[in-house]
Amino acid sequence: MSQHCFPLCWRCTAITLSTIIMIIIFNIFPVQVNLSTLILGIILLFPCAADGILQMFLGMKSNNFRRILTGILCGIAIVLIAECIEYLIISMMK
Repeated sequence: MSQHCFPLCWRCTAITLSTIIMIIIFNIFPVQVNLSTLILGIILLFPCAADGILQMFLGMKSNNFRRILTGILCGIAIVLIAECIEYLIISMMK
């Protein structure tokens, strides 16, 4: 981008965009929240966490494709987990 630096890395950009897209999709097509939704959200966090940990502690090199892919999965996971938390809070208030 010539002399300008983009403020977010590839992974953070993918997390942000996929989170926004998933929020829009979930507002159009509501998701049935249950335990499997939470488990899927937690599982989708693992690739992002693993890639970050491998880079930090083992010095493994990552590439932009891997960062985008793990960021998209993480963004989806964030929305799934947030939906579960929202459902739990609303259920407790009833």
